[in-house]
Amino acid sequence: MNCKKSSGLMLAYKYLNKDQLNELHNHLRKCETCSDIFKKMMQLEDFIEEQKKLNLSKDFSSRIMEQISSNPIRTIQPAWQIQTKRLLAAASITAIIWMGYKAGSFYNATTDSPNIEQEFAYINDVALESIDSWIME
Repeated sequence: MNCKKSSGLMLAYKYLNKDQLNELHNHLRKCETCSDIFKKMMQLEDFIEEQKKLNLSKDFSSRIMEQISSNPIRTIQPAWQIQTKRLLAAASITAIIWMGYKAGSFYNATTDSPNIEQEFAYINDVALESIDSWIME
């Protein structure tokens, strides 16, 4: 017998005839994997039978369902989304600091120069020409 056939027999264990049971038990003795699966199936079946014997109130399931529906479902964000948010925040802060630094360096360039008035005078055309030359034209 192969494992595929034995798995089918395990599912129908309660309904097998003697020959099928003997064939299954022979395979289970030889195959450790199928034997482990069969033991777990039997444990699960025993657990289900024990649960059926519990005396629960008639409204037990409705109370459970009510509690489930009243509690909001919390979603867990994947790690990559959390990391992305942190990286974007860090990049934004870095960009703001850099822009502040650059804006400050432009301001300091105009106030730190000792010859700033002369530099502006060269740039300003009006300071180079007299007012009379404007009026004459």
